Amino acid sequence: KPVKKKSAAKKKLPPPKCEYVRMQRMWYVENQIDGSKSEVEFKNKNESGYLYKCQKGSTITFKGKGKSIQIVNCEGATLIFDDLVAGVELTNCKKMKIIAKGQCQMFRFDKSDSILTYLMDPKNVAEVQFACTMCGELNVDFPDPKDPQNETITKAIPTVFEHKIDTTNGKIVSHVSHLY
Repeated sequence: KPVKKKSAAKKKLPPPKCEYVRMQRMWYVENQIDGSKSEVEFKNKNESGYLYKCQKGSTITFKGKGKSIQIVNCEGATLIFDDLVAGVELTNCKKMKIIAKGQCQMFRFDKSDSILTYLMDPKNVAEVQFACTMCGELNVDFPDPKDPQNETITKAIPTVFEHKIDTTNGKIVSHVSHLY
């Protein structure tokens, strides 16, 4: 008799969580389901954010100025934030949208694919660095330095390099990553 294979049961996510842990000064936003909207407000610039297993269609908004945001194992979520002292780190993520409304110094992408980063503040564009390892399909969208009121430029980000945006000519300048 042929043996029937049992299909693997779909793993159920734990309940969604959005809470602040005072001892770590960190906001934990975890297991957000499709279509959910979470809003977090940084009370001071020493607070960080941590996103884990946020699903397709969920939107997470961080208001105010914080330290950094880490994103792990998320797929199809959208992150919106005002200002960060340090930056954003993505690990094992797919199809993410990151919208930086204000200041952010660094974006680090590890083992991530199909990431679209929007830089909204034209003054911040020249300060941003991108560091990428084992990634694919990374793009950045930023205001055109010649016409910041109306147009944006979308550029692909090569991987295994650190990148900065040169506002004088709207090009991306690349250097070998400091990791090598």
